[in-house]
Amino acid sequence: MSKLSRRKFIELGSLASLAVIAGATLGPAIYEKMHLVQIPAENLRAVKQRIKKRDVQVKYTACVMCAAECALEVWVKDGRVVRVYGNPHLTYNSRGAACAKAIAGLQLVYSPYRIKYPLKRVGERGEGKFVRISWEQAIDEIARKLVEIKKKYGPEALLTDTGDVTDRDQYWRLTFAFGSPNAVEHGAICDTPRRHGPKLIVNGKRWEPDILRPVPIRMPDGSLKWYDKHDAKLIIYVGWNPFTATRIVWETVGTVRAKKENGCKVFVVDPGFSNTASLADEWFPIRPGTDGDLFAAMLRYILEHNNPADPTRNYIDYSVLKYVEGWEEFLENFKSWWDKVDPVNGFKYFTLEWAEARTGLPKEKIEYLAHVFGITKPAALIWGMQSPGHHYNGYVASILGCVLNIIT
Repeated sequence: MSKLSRRKFIELGSLASLAVIAGATLGPAIYEKMHLVQIPAENLRAVKQRIKKRDVQVKYTACVMCAAECALEVWVKDGRVVRVYGNPHLTYNSRGAACAKAIAGLQLVYSPYRIKYPLKRVGERGEGKFVRISWEQAIDEIARKLVEIKKKYGPEALLTDTGDVTDRDQYWRLTFAFGSPNAVEHGAICDTPRRHGPKLIVNGKRWEPDILRPVPIRMPDGSLKWYDKHDAKLIIYVGWNPFTATRIVWETVGTVRAKKENGCKVFVVDPGFSNTASLADEWFPIRPGTDGDLFAAMLRYILEHNNPADPTRNYIDYSVLKYVEGWEEFLENFKSWWDKVDPVNGFKYFTLEWAEARTGLPKEKIEYLAHVFGITKPAALIWGMQSPGHHYNGYVASILGCVLNIIT
């Protein structure tokens, strides 16, 4: 019996989480229209020959084994997935490759322990006694129970806890149609504070990493062009360690490319000297949980010292205000704190001195951060899943971070 290599083992025993394979049809044509084909033509011809030789169907889909959601090319034979590759026509995420995690998703699809039909408990909780029932019976019993609960306790008695990406929206619609606001997802135990600001300000829960993600741009002739340049000249990571702990592949790649192609500076604000901090141009250690205090001081400094007539102080891009609502209301509320004194440290709120006392970062460093962020265009302020994502202050920090990104 021949030995089974690790690579062959992964290929044979795995695949991406491919519940959506059958319906996925985004093939080469759409990518060609978007000017996405970056692989040499001879390589693509070799792929086509290999597909023809193996007599398989090809489905294009996305991997959901992690949040990177890389593009995949899936081979199907006789209705069964036999092989998974990275999509060679779409290279922005994994550069046309597939990692071991994506390939290993086959275990999820064809696991003998996968639940493929409804099971109803017939014993006491914990006994592990279940009986198979039809989908019709399951839907009928669930619907009757929901109606019973609503009549007895009201619609708010329903709480739906969903997953993410592949099954979230359907459950949200069901819960809201039922009359309950209690639909939560993985973010409720993941990094809700981090997402609060984007959801409130721009109606998008996770927008800031997309600064580094290529996007399709509509051209004057109506075509879509994949904009794969990295224009950022400054990236400030706050509580974010993409070179060690991120699931978002394109952010790490985008940071490296922005630095290489555009001379982008990378600053890291983090209590710990992380791997990303060790590779950054500058590191700013602050006290845990004070990210919002730093953002507030940066925003106050930019608002107070902005001078459109001085190129070295022209921080604010007022043209953005024609696209937003509520700016004056926010500004009035934010400024209403400026003359108030914090009883804890005796300084006026959001001043450099106040932020120094709160964050432990010298006021000169805070001023430097605010100035460089305001004057460097384009710049990106990106807060992560660590402190801003798991601290109550993260709710405020994410709001202020959005405002800083929008107005500069």
